[in-house]
Amino acid sequence: MESVELVALGESLRDRYGDRVDLPAFVAGLDLDGLIGLTVGDLVSYVARQTAA
Repeated sequence: MESVELVALGESLRDRYGDRVDLPAFVAGLDLDGLIGLTVGDLVSYVARQTAA
């Protein structure tokens, strides 16, 4: 995923879920291997955890 696409996804998630989902902070917390191996399932799990509360 290109960085521009990642920014657009982050904005879309913030529009939908507000401050509960902070994709840039999530991605910033990943090491290089985590970033390279990031899957759609990882993102779904993150969003689900953040919105469950």
